[in-house]
Amino acid sequence: QAADAAAGLEFMSAQGAVEAMHEDVAVMLHEGVRYVVLTLGAMGVLLSSRAGASTGSSRGGDGNGGGEGGGGGADERDLRGGSGSDAPAAATAAATTMPFTVFYRHFPALPARVSSLVGAGDSLVAGCCAALLAGSSVEVAVAMGVAASRRAIETTANVPVGPSVAFQALQGDARQVLARVSTVKHYPRAQLSGCG
Repeated sequence: QAADAAAGLEFMSAQGAVEAMHEDVAVMLHEGVRYVVLTLGAMGVLLSSRAGASTGSSRGGDGNGGGEGGGGGADERDLRGGSGSDAPAAATAAATTMPFTVFYRHFPALPARVSSLVGAGDSLVAGCCAALLAGSSVEVAVAMGVAASRRAIETTANVPVGPSVAFQALQGDARQVLARVSTVKHYPRAQLSGCG
C-alpha cells in the first residue's frame, strides 16, 4: 500500500507519506541536502532533516525542533522580528557516515476557502524564501510558506496580492501553524538500501 501511495503521490496521512517516502528522503539527506520538504496538499507539509541539522528552533532538545510529539512555541522570536538565522553547519566526514537519524516534522495546512490550487506550491516556496531572507529559522520559514500557500488557494488569481499576503499578515498565520507542528516520526538509525 505504501508503494502504491508513493507511485500516485497521494497519501492518507502524514505518517503514510513518511512511510512511503522515507527511503528517498534518506538518500537525499545522505547526499548532503540539509532539509527535504514534502508537500501533502490539504494535510500541509513535512520537513525532514538529519539529527544535528539545526532548524533554529527554540524548543531545545535534539536540535530538530524538539522530541516526539507536540508543537507550540517554535521560534516565536522570529515572528516578533528577533534574530533566528540558520547559519550553515560545517560539513564533516561524520555528517555523511551511516547510519543516521532522520526527523520528520509535520506542518499542518491552515483551514482555507479553496478557490483554486494554482500557485499554491509557488507561494509555499516564496513564503519560505522571504522568511529565510529575513533571517528566520527553517521551521518558521516553512510555516510562512504554509501561510502563503493558504492565501494562494483562496484566490482565483495566479498569485495572491494585497494586504493579506504582506509579510506581517503572514506572520500571524505562521504562528497558528507553528502552534500545531509535531514530530511525525524519527528513524533513529536510517540505513540506505542501495537506492539512489
